[in-house]
Amino acid sequence: MSSSRYCYNLAIRYTGNQHLSDTVSTMATTKKVTQRLTRESFKQWIQGLDAFLFDCDGASQGITAAEADIVTSAWATVQYMKQHNIEGKVYIVGEAGLKTELELEGYQVSGMEHSDIKGLPHVPDIDMETKAVVCGLDRYFSYYKMAYATACVRQIPGCHFIGTNPDSTYPTDGAIIPGGGSLVNMLECAIGHPPEAVCGKPSQDLLQTIIATYKLDPSRTCMVGDRLSTDIEFGNAGGLNTLLVLTGITHESELGSIENALHVPDHYVDSVDVINQLHAETLEN
Repeated sequence: MSSSRYCYNLAIRYTGNQHLSDTVSTMATTKKVTQRLTRESFKQWIQGLDAFLFDCDGASQGITAAEADIVTSAWATVQYMKQHNIEGKVYIVGEAGLKTELELEGYQVSGMEHSDIKGLPHVPDIDMETKAVVCGLDRYFSYYKMAYATACVRQIPGCHFIGTNPDSTYPTDGAIIPGGGSLVNMLECAIGHPPEAVCGKPSQDLLQTIIATYKLDPSRTCMVGDRLSTDIEFGNAGGLNTLLVLTGITHESELGSIENALHVPDHYVDSVDVINQLHAETLEN
């Protein structure tokens, strides 16, 4: 195969013609111990795969994709809303990407205009025609936005509360900062009940949509990511192969104490570069 695609920040890389330390590590689910695979074992393993889903910043990893092949949590949220016939006005706690994705599907979106309001200068005068509050990552989050979103769900009959992803944190520039899930949880506390859906990983509805869209065989697809509770659970629950990279949230020291079987990766590597190196060597031999 000759194409490469992004799926929910997961670059779908096909094994036949893409470049994937000298070894890959694997963890046995039952004994919780580390084993090593040789290059030959890696070669046998990769022959059983057609595609990798990479949860990563594609640009920083040298992975490119056409815009039409990029699938994000915002896209997943829109698909959920369409499937559940949620139409009309939407208030977002989120940024431009979420706003654009919703507007492309005909939703009337508000919320970003409140980014500059400091404190609570007045009680929010909410639009009673708002059909849904959608919360994702918002680096311009404010108390006013929280008050407005809370008022919509509490005061408007039938107003939906939806989260885009459950990530409590994410890594950037060498630091760990709050993720979209932290804001979803904050709103949940203020509203008094959880969102009806959190549409990103590890949602299996999302995985089934991806599988159908890209015609993937789960048994021949490997999920690659850095977070056990989303990336690895996403893959394991859906019958994918799973590979943990240690360049993000999860540290190697955590691997010996995983309690949830869905969070145990089939293999782990130090970085995506290791996969590329091993695959390049496999193609050369």
